[in-house]
Amino acid sequence: MLGQASTYLHERGLYAQALPLAKRAVTATEVALGSGHVDLGWRIDELAHVLMELGDLGGARTQLERALHISETALGPDHPQTHAARSALQQLPPAATQPSA
Repeated sequence: MLGQASTYLHERGLYAQALPLAKRAVTATEVALGSGHVDLGWRIDELAHVLMELGDLGGARTQLERALHISETALGPDHPQTHAARSALQQLPPAATQPSA
């Protein structure tokens, strides 16, 4: 439910309101399903996109790298979700190559 609420707010441009819900959805999913579950990767991806919209490109990169790792491990390197995570990372501007402090 938290993830759906976050997505709803994100899709409507309410990024600041979506952020705490996205973070809580990641935490709840990780507790419920474990750190390598594909659903966690989806939640982390949503969090990363909210962070991008808020201008936290370093934070977004960190989360996208985590989502990519989960996707590669759970689904394999050729899965469409893995390709999407890799593509999102590649689309970040070069200034986002350093993790946020």
